[in-house]
Amino acid sequence: WITEQESLWFHCRIAQRARHYYASWQEYASGFLIGRTFWLSISEEQPELKRYALNSKGTLDSNMTISRHLFTEPNSPYQHLIWEMDPAELEMEKPQSLQEVDWS
Repeated sequence: WITEQESLWFHCRIAQRARHYYASWQEYASGFLIGRTFWLSISEEQPELKRYALNSKGTLDSNMTISRHLFTEPNSPYQHLIWEMDPAELEMEKPQSLQEVDWS
């Protein structure tokens, strides 16, 4: 297990990377859902059936539920968390316990 400070440091690093690759919560969630669909269908080995597997996994109830919750529910974190943050807010000193972690 990790401490609160260690968790905060890791989450700040993740946030910096996410903001580098995505422009909004919508893009971030879309990337997650596309990746999730890919991994759910990766076991289909027949190339001619791969597109059908991708389609069927993409329309799973669980994917639809995730999308609906993230973008339409009033209590969704995406409705309350800002995407555009001052980069200085994401900078924090690495905890001493993580000094050997090389995650730049």
